[in-house]
Amino acid sequence: MSKKNKRKHPHNDDDCKSPSNSSSQHKKEKNPLLQKQTHFLQTLTDLERNEFFSPRISPDRRAELWMKQADFGEELINRYSWATPSETAIRILKEFSPLVEIGCGANAYWSRLLRQEKSGIDIVAYDVNVQSGGKIIDQNSEKKGKTGTAD
Repeated sequence: MSKKNKRKHPHNDDDCKSPSNSSSQHKKEKNPLLQKQTHFLQTLTDLERNEFFSPRISPDRRAELWMKQADFGEELINRYSWATPSETAIRILKEFSPLVEIGCGANAYWSRLLRQEKSGIDIVAYDVNVQSGGKIIDQNSEKKGKTGTAD
């Protein structure tokens, strides 16, 4: 592989395919990252969601919720993206199309979503490391048998 190919790699619908992040899986849901985050938030009470640091939430419960969201968040990052595309973000990006995404990560989630939306956004995505770019690598995860399932 040439030095040029190692440093940048354009993502398209055929790139970055693996059992956990194939483009066909992303097409089943319009924005699965946002849907999974919304579902997680719906599992919390109004108090837990809106007043996390309230003295009415015990320190033990706060610690439990913190670890739960941290573990779930790591799974979502590894499977999808560090940031969540919203309808507002998509509308704004459309105004600046064509786009080049630098550092799209191994999943190229944003560019895949923008292309799938058929929103008229022309986008090309690049990452230095197309195998694991943007993922949280935890040496203990492999030893514990932990997998990145954000379902």
